[in-house]
Parts: sequence; structure tokens; C-alpha cells
Amino acid sequence: MLPRCKQKRIWRTAAIFCLCVLTASMQSFVQVAALDSNYNSYTYDSSGNMVPSPLAYTVSDLIIGSDLGISGFQVPTDLFADENAGLIYLADTGNNRIVVFDKNWELVKIIETIPGCPDGVESLNGPEGVFVDRDGMLYICDTLNHRVLKLQQDGSCISIYSRPDTDLLEKGLEFKPRRLVVDQSKNIYLLAEGVYNGFIKYNSDGEFQGFYGGNKVEVTAEVVLKQIWRKFFTDDQIESTARILPVEYSNACIDEKNFIYTVVLQSSTSKDQLKRLNAKGNNVLRINSQGALYDKNQFGDLDVGRLSKAKTNRFVAVDVAADGIISILDQERGHIFQYDGEGNLLFVFGKKGDERDSFQQVEDIVSFGGKYLVLDSVKNRVTVFTPTEYALLVKKALDSYADGDYENAIGVCHEVLKHNVNSSIAYTCLGNALLQQGEYSRAMEYLKLGQDRGSYSNAYRSYRLQFVRNHFGGILIGVVMLAVLLMLLKRVVYRWIGIPRKKRKTSLSLREGATYE
Repeated sequence: MLPRCKQKRIWRTAAIFCLCVLTASMQSFVQVAALDSNYNSYTYDSSGNMVPSPLAYTVSDLIIGSDLGISGFQVPTDLFADENAGLIYLADTGNNRIVVFDKNWELVKIIETIPGCPDGVESLNGPEGVFVDRDGMLYICDTLNHRVLKLQQDGSCISIYSRPDTDLLEKGLEFKPRRLVVDQSKNIYLLAEGVYNGFIKYNSDGEFQGFYGGNKVEVTAEVVLKQIWRKFFTDDQIESTARILPVEYSNACIDEKNFIYTVVLQSSTSKDQLKRLNAKGNNVLRINSQGALYDKNQFGDLDVGRLSKAKTNRFVAVDVAADGIISILDQERGHIFQYDGEGNLLFVFGKKGDERDSFQQVEDIVSFGGKYLVLDSVKNRVTVFTPTEYALLVKKALDSYADGDYENAIGVCHEVLKHNVNSSIAYTCLGNALLQQGEYSRAMEYLKLGQDRGSYSNAYRSYRLQFVRNHFGGILIGVVMLAVLLMLLKRVVYRWIGIPRKKRKTSLSLREGATYE
């Protein structure tokens, strides 16, 4: 039987332990509750924890069919913003039409039929994708007509792209084009339903060029197990089992530098759900995660804490604005995530719900005149988001830094921190600007607050080198004085322990290899 004092000590320790576990559980619960309640004013720190943030965008307009003087939209699926012409193209899939309106949200035209179409089919049928190239040529994914149309500005048809003649496509697969982009050389990159090889590529003459940028099969425990079992199956059993397929792209966009950005709707891992493909189809959006507590190639909401039951991200659209800001749209929660060109998270906004500023089922997002337009296929409307003062300051700081105006970037970053003292991107931008100006000590301070380990290491190396250069004379004098001091100390020690001077010289000579008679 333990003494009563020891029993009390054990119970007190157990109570403290239970309290700590309960506190940790409540923190995880609050984080999950924040996700489940569509809380949209936060970012993530380098540890993957949610950090509160000021609202970056507010809803300024809602566009529905009656606002344009036409019948309401029905299951719209795609948007395209032509900044040069100041026009917005909307694929109104349920109404079998393309609706075009301008920056004042006024109707310009409706495209429902293509007079004189070469294949004899003049009416659109369930169009799901629309794109306009730099010369004003209009491309339409006429999905249920199993074709892609290329139209001149007057609406006449130039070319029709149909299912490519290749054995790489599954036999009997119905050709349903859904999204496309066109590069500066007029090459067409098409995403079609059920095609897992990546983009179907056509050249400017409409000739099939093969597949581009396909994903690889994700190596998971389930995939490895299936591959092992297939070695023991008969041919009939292998034929009856589900095939192992790579992840299919859900949407894409192309920037001014001809890089194609892609997202996937579903993946067993949150890594590389956003890609930037170069001319060879390789992903060049590779972020250095060295020293980070979570992989920076993860996008969208991060699962934080073991008690988190957050659902996976389902990215349906990606947009790259003229200022290089990358926006990806999550259909699961209705969140929009914005990143800079290096993949650093800037803002999170948007949510699901019945309120004016919320969605039911998002389909696409485009930037237009500094604003963002988000398409909802259930509410059948376009929601227009306008940046707040906080968002404008963050973008101004990033632009100033990119332009080499470090002095202005430093000033703007301080303004950002007045709005949001938790802004990692402001600390990082401020630290990097000071680093470029040679103020390494201050740069280290801010980069530490921004938790940018890579830039902090660069600043520390530069600070160390600068210190050595500035104090080289003093360091040299100090080394010489230390050497002299050691010699003097050695003599004092020898004298103190009673070694005669003559014997010291004799010992020294013997060590140098001299001989004595």
C-alpha cells in the first residue's frame, strides 16, 4: 500500500496528463470545425497549422441570365476571359449555347448554331469548354456532338477536330472533349472524358500529334498489392479486374509564357495536384521542401492533427492571372486557394452555403480586370470577387520585389503587417528584400519570423562572410596575440614546474631530429 502523499502525487500527475490530452484534442477539433464550417479567412504556417488572416476578397456582383436579358443559365461549366477584347465567354451547357458578355456585364452575343458547319451539324449540344486564342479564334468543346469547333470572329467554322485515329485510345471509347487550351504556335491541347494519357495534342493544321503531359500511376499500397496478385491471376481474371490507371486531369489553363497549368479532381495523395508543364510536358513547379515540416508540393487544405477528418481536395479549375498569381478552385468546400509563382500560399477565400457570398457547386474560375469570376453550376450564376485593401497591399509588395524595387517592397510589407501580423508571406518578402540590400542581420530576423529556412540560410552565410571581411584585421591581430600569449604561457608553465631553459632547448632539438654526443 503506497503512502497517501505518493497516491496524491500519482493522481495529480494523471490529471495533468489527461488535461494536456484534452487540450490537444480540443485544438484539433477547433481546426476541423473551422474546415467543416467553411471558415475562409486563414492561411497555413510552415508546420501545416491554420493561421487566421484578414479577408482578401469580397463579393461585388452576381451575374445571372436575367441580368443579361436572356433566359437563366442551366448547368454552366466553363468560363474564359479575353482580357484584350474585354469579353467573357460562358459555356452554358444545359442550354446548348455559348454566352458572351463584356466587362460591364452586358450581353454581346449568343452562339447556339454554326451556320454552314462542314459536317452538317449546326447546333451545339452540351458544350463544356471554350477558349479564345490571341488572334481571336474561338474554340468550342461541343461535347455531346463529339467534336471541337474552331470558329472565326464572325462565327463561321474553320476546322473540326474529332476523335484521333490511334490505338492508344480504348476501343469503343466515346469521344467527349471537355476542356482545351491553345499555345502561341496554335497547337491544341485537349482534355477528353475517359482519356488517361494526358492531353490530346493537335497541331495548327488539326493533325493528331500524340499525347502530352500524362500523369503516372500513383504508387500506393493498394496498387502494389494489385500488381502482386495479378502475377498469380489467369488471363480471364486479369481481364475482369479493374485496370490501374493514372490520375486524369480535370482542368487546365495556359499563361503568357506558354506554360500549361493543370489540376486533378481526385488523387490518393495531395502532392502535385497542381502542376506547371513545360514544352516537354514535365512538371516544373517543383518546390524545395527542405527543412519544412510539411511537403510544400501539397496544395489546398492540409490535414492537420491525427484527429482531423478533413475531406480530400477536389480541384476543378486553375487560373493564372497576368500578375502571376495562381488560383485553384476546390469543389469539395468551395474554397479558392491563391499562390504566388513559387507556390507560396497567399489567400484562402470562398465557401459553400446558401448565403450571397457562397457556392453550391463551383466549376471554374478566371481572373478579369483585377477581379475574379467564379462559376456555380447549381446556383447557375457567376460570382464576382473584388480584392480588399489587404490583398492589394500583398500583391503590391510582391510586384515591387519582383521588379527589384526593394525599398518600396520593404515599406509595403510593413503596411501588410499592420493588417496581419501573422502574414508569413510579408515577413518572407521583407526578409528577402533586406537580403538583396545587404542588410543580412535584419533579413535573418524577418526570415526567421516568416519561417523561410532556405532564405535564412542564405542570409546567415552572407552575414558570416560579411562579418569576416569587415573584421579581418582585428581577427588577424587577435590570432597573432593569441599565439604570443600561448608562447608566454608555455614559458611560465615550464618555469613553474621547474624545467630549466637549457633542457627545454635540448628537448625541442630532439623533437626536431637533432643528435647530441
